[in-house]
Amino acid sequence: MLGLVFSFLKPKENMVSKRFMVKRDKGDHYMIALKTLPKEEKRRKGMIVINEALCKGCTLCVNVCPFHLIQIADHISSKGYYPAKFVDLEGKCTGCTLCAIMCPDVAIEVYR
Repeated sequence: MLGLVFSFLKPKENMVSKRFMVKRDKGDHYMIALKTLPKEEKRRKGMIVINEALCKGCTLCVNVCPFHLIQIADHISSKGYYPAKFVDLEGKCTGCTLCAIMCPDVAIEVYR
């Protein structure tokens, strides 16, 4: 655990949450301890859905995905573009929303 001491925090009692806890130290000092989460709890599970009718295949989402889970499809959409497709066989998507933020056509929905 990592501890930080602050003298301006004055909770009424000891506070405990999933990620940190606040305990009273000596005097008016309070200790904030950041908890370490187990490996399986550290990473969020997410998934995305790409609307092929809206996607123009600009590849912005492909380039911004930190785990390289988005690829360009082999088929042509109804508008004549090669749309992006989501390929996540191992469940690596964290739902970070970077792809949806970068998409100029608002073709990506993110679920966590």
